[in-house]
Amino acid sequence: MKILEAQSAVLTNYEVYQHLIDIRKRNNAGQHKRRMPEDAFRLSKEVLEYLQTKPYPLHDQKEKQHYSHATLELFCEKLAERFPDITKAEGLAIFNVRPTNIPVLAIIVEAIEDRYTDEEQQQIIDLVIEVLGQDDPEPEEEEEGEDAEDGDPVQSVETANGA
Repeated sequence: MKILEAQSAVLTNYEVYQHLIDIRKRNNAGQHKRRMPEDAFRLSKEVLEYLQTKPYPLHDQKEKQHYSHATLELFCEKLAERFPDITKAEGLAIFNVRPTNIPVLAIIVEAIEDRYTDEEQQQIIDLVIEVLGQDDPEPEEEEEGEDAEDGDPVQSVETANGA
């Protein structure tokens, strides 16, 4: 086998997700259901499970539908308009990861402190939240910890152990 064009295009995780869903629909549609080769089926199943697992941004795609081709185009346009020196790879990573805070963004964008002010970094985060949304905050489990601290420590350990 010969590689004709090495990496002629890059895909977002949403595009990979959508492609795998479309393949499954095509194979299951019509009177003559086609069966995928076992390795391809297993691989597509594992990739879809990974993409649909929280905290991954596509975990609630079925319910919220916040990712689409229109969203991708809008995000790319706004990002290129406001921050023209963001590279394609950085833009792709921002779209895939959907950072909602500056430390996560700093991992994605190379030399972010040198290239952008704190205000510009926050503008990138705000753009991500505006276009792609953000997950609902996780409920905190502090209440359980407070109850254990208020009571007798020995009794808390016994309760935790089921005694």
